[in-house]
Amino acid sequence: MNIQNEHDEAISMACQKFDEIHSDDEPKWLKYYLSLNIAKNERKNWVVKFLIFPKPILEYNQYWDWQDDGMPLLVQIDPQTNKKSIVICGGGPIPPVVLFEAEIDINENSVIILKDTKLNQLDGSKYEINRR
Repeated sequence: MNIQNEHDEAISMACQKFDEIHSDDEPKWLKYYLSLNIAKNERKNWVVKFLIFPKPILEYNQYWDWQDDGMPLLVQIDPQTNKKSIVICGGGPIPPVVLFEAEIDINENSVIILKDTKLNQLDGSKYEINRR
């Protein structure tokens, strides 16, 4: 099996295991928020992570201005002049939350769960929709 097929098979196996575990508690909104990260570990097995990204915490004088193309711009209002400006960089990236992580051994056809989260305890309003 070539590397691309292994990669795709690892994702498929992780998704099947995730669906098997979370068929009853996966919130409807979650599929719009999830991102995947996949890499090989030191044992040459694939590790698949299901990620969600927390929404940034805005300052009191900031808000999102949604453009016609559906993309948001972060706008800041100067408290003294009331002048609006676009915030180019709002700080460093917020690290994602790993909801589910599995190690996939293609040769052994096995899935080892490294991390799992109770999905029904998540508050969707605290996370960003995946726009990638």
